[in-house]
Amino acid sequence: LLLRVPPALRRRAPALGALSDRLIERPAALRWIGAMNMLWGGLLGIYTGVLLSALGARPLWNSALLGPLFLISGLSAAAAFVHLIAPDVKERELLAKADNGFLLVELAFLALFLIGLLSSSRAHVAAAGLLLGGPFGAFFWVVVIGLGIVLPLIIQLQAVEHRVAHTPIAPLLVIAGGLALRFVIVQAGQVSHWARVPGF
Repeated sequence: LLLRVPPALRRRAPALGALSDRLIERPAALRWIGAMNMLWGGLLGIYTGVLLSALGARPLWNSALLGPLFLISGLSAAAAFVHLIAPDVKERELLAKADNGFLLVELAFLALFLIGLLSSSRAHVAAAGLLLGGPFGAFFWVVVIGLGIVLPLIIQLQAVEHRVAHTPIAPLLVIAGGLALRFVIVQAGQVSHWARVPGF
């Protein structure tokens, strides 16, 4: 927005247009702003997972991998959003390739997250069971894994290999899958609990 202020906005906010003109003349300032945006974006992406993992009262959230999982999921959704609005075919192809990589890493982090829970205490195993086959199992497998990761990955791999045209369906599924992942982790985490010890 600061680089290409729309004419209507430039007329209403001339100070914003003047700032845009000054920034365009200073590439070093643009690089600095870009670096700061990347830093703040990364911190924002990892924040929710780190916050939830610090709450030891919920076994499902009690994992050091939750922050990186949310960050990778956020990067995937961001790449999907930019893919959705990119006007150039080459940009869309590059973003689809990047998103494919993010989706594969997200699958790996999800697997590691679940393996970590399954190889821990009874409360952690029960928490993993909420996602794998319990009350949240169908939503997790169908919406998060199937529709949010695997199906868009297949569509985008086909599009990158020029077997099908780029379609907005895959990026929309990735964005919905990122939201669904956060929803199911938060909801299932609230249900997970430590076993109560008699007398306490």
